[in-house]
Amino acid sequence: MKWSEFFTSSVGKKLVMAFTGLFLILFLIVHAGINACIFADLLDDSDNGEIFNIAAHFMGAYYVIRILEIGLFIGFFIHIIQGFVLVFQNRARRKVGYQVPMGSQGSAWYKKSMGLLGTLIFLFLVMHVSQFWVHTRIIKDAQMRNLTQDDLTQLSVDITLVRVNTFELVQNNRRLKDDATKLLQYIKDQYHPEGD
Repeated sequence: MKWSEFFTSSVGKKLVMAFTGLFLILFLIVHAGINACIFADLLDDSDNGEIFNIAAHFMGAYYVIRILEIGLFIGFFIHIIQGFVLVFQNRARRKVGYQVPMGSQGSAWYKKSMGLLGTLIFLFLVMHVSQFWVHTRIIKDAQMRNLTQDDLTQLSVDITLVRVNTFELVQNNRRLKDDATKLLQYIKDQYHPEGD
């Protein structure tokens, strides 16, 4: 089999999907790592966002990063297009479904939900890119500035509020579950007493 035939085969397309997926995961790890630099002031009180500002400047100032951005967009498009091609080819080859439906036994939920999860990630990316990348790279109207101690304090307050609200929601959910259990037990005891 020639290389050109390999990449047009189903296995070759799945291999391309795997490599582009790994490339996108590596990008996500680097992206999250750079964004995590915002928390460096937790380790060093005198940082005041300096490490994050250095990392952000590095990501915006060098041509190597611009070239990698182009590769990233190409990787996104190849991954999306190959995914659609594989789905449509698989559906076209199997006109009749399986004789016995497997339900949830056939594969895990995330394997069955790849289309939905991919669509949600794509919508997030469109929103994220339109809010940050387009304004800083194309329109150039973003008011970029260095982080200050006030920004970091506000971030800390926001994270604390999210944590407190999440804790309250969990506690309310537990109380609601306990109340519902007690109500069901009351109904069972009231209308179906033992011995009837």
